[in-house]
Amino acid sequence: IKPWLVELRILHWVKNVFVFAPLVFSGQLFRADSFIKSSVLFMLFCMLSSSVYLFNDIIDLKKDQEHPQKKMRPIAMGLIPISSAWMASLILAGSGLFMSLLLHLNIFAILLCYIANNLLYSFFLRNVTIADVISISVGFMLRLIGGAFVINVELSRWLLMCGFALSLFLAFGKRRVELESTGHSCQNTGYRNVLSYYNKDNLNNALSITNALSICTYLLFVTDPSTIILHHTNELIYTAPLVVYCLFRYMFKVQEGKGTGPVDILIKDSAFLSALFLWLMLVLFIIYIT
Repeated sequence: IKPWLVELRILHWVKNVFVFAPLVFSGQLFRADSFIKSSVLFMLFCMLSSSVYLFNDIIDLKKDQEHPQKKMRPIAMGLIPISSAWMASLILAGSGLFMSLLLHLNIFAILLCYIANNLLYSFFLRNVTIADVISISVGFMLRLIGGAFVINVELSRWLLMCGFALSLFLAFGKRRVELESTGHSCQNTGYRNVLSYYNKDNLNNALSITNALSICTYLLFVTDPSTIILHHTNELIYTAPLVVYCLFRYMFKVQEGKGTGPVDILIKDSAFLSALFLWLMLVLFIIYIT
C-alpha cells in the first residue's frame, strides 16, 4: 500500500484546495449543498491529478532514475509494475471524468481541459521557457473556475487575478526548488531540459514580481466594492499581513531549496502552516461571524 500512496502523491492533493476558494469567499461555506458539491469536485481533481502523476512517472521512468531525488519514486524503483501503473492511471482518469458528468457537463469540460493541459505540458510545454510555468498556472486556474461554477457563483475578477498571480508564484517556486536541488545534473542527464534556460537570478526576479502581484491583487480583492457589499464588511483588509508573511516565507524557503518541491518544503514548515491557519481562521471569522 505504501508505494501506491507515495506514487499517487497524496500530500500533493493540497493543491486542489483551490476549488474551495470560491466557496469560502462567496459566503456559502456552511450551505450543505454547496459544500458537498465543492468537496466532490475536490475529490475529482484529486483523482485526475493522481492519474496525471502516474502517467508522468511512467513516461519519465528513465529520466527519473537519473534524478537525485526522483529515482526514489516507486515506479522508478520498480516497486510498482508499469502495467499496474497504466491501469490505475486510466481508471482514475476515466472514473473522474465519468463522475463529473453527474455534477454538470461544464464540469466535465473543465476537467477535460485540465487533462488536456497536463498532456500538453508533459509532451511539449514543460520544455518551453515561461510557457511551462503558465501551463502549471492554468491547472490552478481551472480549479478556481471549477470551484466557482460548481456552486453557481460569479468568480470575482480580482480573486481570479490573484489566483493567477499566486499560481505563477507557486510555479516559479517549483522551478527554483528544482534548480537548487538538481544543480547542474539536469543539464547533464537531460532530465528537465527547460532548467538550462533558467538561473537563480531570473527565477528570483520572477518570484519577487509574482509575489508583489499576488499581494497587490489580494489587496484589490479584499477592498473591491463588490467584495465589501457581498460580505457587508471591509475588514478583510486585516488579513493582509498574514498573506504577506506566508508569501515571503514561501519565497525564502524555496530559495533555500532543501526539499524535493514546494509542497514538500511547506508541509514541513510549522511557521508557514501556523500563519496559514491563522489567516484562514481570521477570514472565516470576518466573513461568517462578524
